[in-house]
Amino acid sequence: MSFDFATTYRDIREGLLALAPQLTADEWATLAPATPEWTVKDLYAHLAGVTADVLVGNIVFPGTDEWTAKQVGDRAGDSPQAVCAEWAKSGPELEARIKELGPALSATVIDVWHHEQDARNAIDHHGNRTGEGLRLALRSGNAIGPKLEAEGLPPLAVSTEGYERLLGEGEAAVTVSGDPYELARAFMGRRSFDQIRNFAWSGDPETYLPHFSVFPPRDTDLVE
Repeated sequence: MSFDFATTYRDIREGLLALAPQLTADEWATLAPATPEWTVKDLYAHLAGVTADVLVGNIVFPGTDEWTAKQVGDRAGDSPQAVCAEWAKSGPELEARIKELGPALSATVIDVWHHEQDARNAIDHHGNRTGEGLRLALRSGNAIGPKLEAEGLPPLAVSTEGYERLLGEGEAAVTVSGDPYELARAFMGRRSFDQIRNFAWSGDPETYLPHFSVFPPRDTDLVE
């Protein structure tokens, strides 16, 4: 199954930049759940910062707190309009790089899709939850397999629209299924243990819960 990584990234970037002029000062200052207490403006600053860092080869995936904090901090004094102007200028160059390297920069595309959801959900401008971005975001679940193997746990089968995967080596002991958007968000730490537990599991989920996300699950539920 192939992905057009560059086009997917471009569509998300252009969508967020088209949304930006509609936002009020209060919306720019709204805190986004499932982020390090970032505002919506900080999210845009992070995405502009990731673009700048990737273009100079300063790549850290998954991003460390120090790496992402510097991206936001470096742009703390910039207006939302300035941040958007930076991203609008640098984005096409990154898209060309993504087109060239493809899967090597897939994490960049997954990151921008999730942060689009973070921003839109924070200010009730929902949208763009389906399509190639979601299909690619579901692939972040692939990172669960090595975590299960490291813990000596049997493989986990995941079944949802757009993503059928055996995570781990061997025969699946348990299958989990659910809404593709919910699973994608859970894979990147945007859902709580209780929400993950409430997916459809064919067996006991408890041993899998601590390893179900690339980033730690939330302490509280996040309903989007």
